[in-house]
Amino acid sequence: MKRKIIGVIVCTLFLITTVSLTEASKLNDDVDVNIYASFFGNDIGFGITVEIMNNKSENVTVFVNLSFDYLLRNNWDYTYDYNFTAPPKIRSGSRINTRMRGIKLISITAEAEDKTISRQGIAISKLMIFTE
Repeated sequence: MKRKIIGVIVCTLFLITTVSLTEASKLNDDVDVNIYASFFGNDIGFGITVEIMNNKSENVTVFVNLSFDYLLRNNWDYTYDYNFTAPPKIRSGSRINTRMRGIKLISITAEAEDKTISRQGIAISKLMIFTE
């Protein structure tokens, strides 16, 4: 029984150090881009957040492409492109509200410097659920 407990503790410590090293390597990147639902970094929530951590000493422009593909109404489909500037050495972002009615597939891509991230999901009225 004691060996099991020691084994679980050793495995837990190994996992914690692995995750910590992964997070530290993310912080050393010049630009880190994330897309998530809600404000809290989840895959489900209300609205979409595009967040960037700019570790450079100059401004970075972030290009965002968002497309809505309605499942029941083909004439409501559209694509929206915009950009915003991320100041140096600070975490900043953009908030997108999905308050339009209906069930729709959503595809969003954010590009900053040489980093590109894409997410796909489904929105049911205001509720956003990322599947990828």
